[in-house]
Amino acid sequence: MNDAFLTQLFYLSLDAVRPPANPCIQAARRELEDLERKWMQTMGQRFIERYQAAEYRANSWQEEALFLQGLRWGVHLMLSALPYGSPSNPSAP
Repeated sequence: MNDAFLTQLFYLSLDAVRPPANPCIQAARRELEDLERKWMQTMGQRFIERYQAAEYRANSWQEEALFLQGLRWGVHLMLSALPYGSPSNPSAP
């Protein structure tokens, strides 16, 4: 994301999000941790760090773009659903 403010807002909003307590998701997270441990043993720490950094550089724009689109959609919904630009006195002509 080119806008540093929106990037910071994106990461700040993620801080408040916790993974769901769904047993299927927890099982998938444990499986992922196990696979990553085996991957680390096979390829080594340096390779994994380089891979993860490259993956982040290549794909982080997607998460940030989705956040920006959600923010735009939310603002559009608010502007569509809430009255705005109306006179402060509704009985005035």
